[in-house]
Amino acid sequence: MKNGKIASVGVDVGARTAKAVAVGEEGDVTGRALHPTGWDPAGAARRVFESAAGRAAGVPVVATGFGRDAVDFASLRFTEITCHASGVHRLDPGVRTVTDIGGQDAKVIRVDRFGCVEDFAMNDRCAAGTGKFLEFMASTLGVEIGTFASLSDGKRPAGISSMCTVFAETEVLDLVAAGRETGEIVAGIHRSVAQRLAASMRQVGWEAPVAFTGGVALNPGVVSSLSALLDTEVRVVDHPQYAGALGAALLGLEDGHD
Repeated sequence: MKNGKIASVGVDVGARTAKAVAVGEEGDVTGRALHPTGWDPAGAARRVFESAAGRAAGVPVVATGFGRDAVDFASLRFTEITCHASGVHRLDPGVRTVTDIGGQDAKVIRVDRFGCVEDFAMNDRCAAGTGKFLEFMASTLGVEIGTFASLSDGKRPAGISSMCTVFAETEVLDLVAAGRETGEIVAGIHRSVAQRLAASMRQVGWEAPVAFTGGVALNPGVVSSLSALLDTEVRVVDHPQYAGALGAALLGLEDGHD
């Protein structure tokens, strides 16, 4: 991250967190910030903007995410699909498939060599396969979410077949009652999330290389499970939670150069 004059700011208001990225004229990141969205997406958007960009004025502000309409100071708005494709292309231009799991949705985006969207699939109707699902399962097992990801290291995944959060919880409780080790149950949960994501990837005709963005990209258990299912490397981009905000900022930079 470099210090310098701000040329564009991207604000990504998600269901769980709001993120902002400020970039300079060459697209170099000059600031970034993240705060919980809470019950005030407009306020969260303003807070992350000021944390990342100070009181920068006269620059494009591009909003994305489910709460983009709440960003009343935005000059442009783009979908998460477009912004994640743009952000990942900047971070890793060779990527052809972008996978993103946030707090309450999951996306798969196939991109061309220019970072333009060719096809996508999105799950925003069901909590299964999202960050919220992982938080719910951690709570069910009585495990802190901060330590949940590491419990599956080297463990054989327990079988969890349901794609429904409620039924998956029942399976998990049955495994606990049967005496299965917690790490094996967590490994099974990670694999079930990866299986759901892999199904969406097949739907859009995924191509390697594959990049992972969003908060769940910081969970190595899900990443390694997806890599094993696809039999290919899954790359976690730098600062994966900020990919959408970065893409938004870059799109604002392009618009300002038109």
